[in-house]
Amino acid sequence: MTKKKTKFNIVDVIIIVLVLAAIAAVIYVFFGSKLSSDGVSNEKKKISYVLQITELREFYVDNISKDDSVYEADTDKYLGKVVSVSSAAATRIGTDLASGAQVVSEIEGRVNLFVTIENEAEFYDGQYLVDGIPIIVGNVVSMVTPDLLAPANIVSVEILE
Repeated sequence: MTKKKTKFNIVDVIIIVLVLAAIAAVIYVFFGSKLSSDGVSNEKKKISYVLQITELREFYVDNISKDDSVYEADTDKYLGKVVSVSSAAATRIGTDLASGAQVVSEIEGRVNLFVTIENEAEFYDGQYLVDGIPIIVGNVVSMVTPDLLAPANIVSVEILE
């Protein structure tokens, strides 16, 4: 049997270059923002943001109050101090089977709790970070206070200073 000698041609070189370019693109996408310091602003700003705890039992509403410290449950990072707490009736949208109309009904014994928190935040890569936690509308954080542990949605962010 005769052994064939492998030869590189232009197609092989193009394929290798494309593979290397794809690897470089993946590295840039996943690590590029961490490798560059263009998005960093060392300036800290005071922000206020609202966390919404949905369908919390009414029994737990008094377990959080003004001046409580709030931490992120998974990482134990400090999220800020509670400035205010308010609640609204928890509701669901459903369909009345008899008429086919859409109806809004209250969930008995449940409320939506709104917790306003203030803290210093650093602007990095187009977002505000509080102790490394991204504060973006729509994010979910597991908040913990001395008497309450609950998942909460960030529903608003406001820059104070």
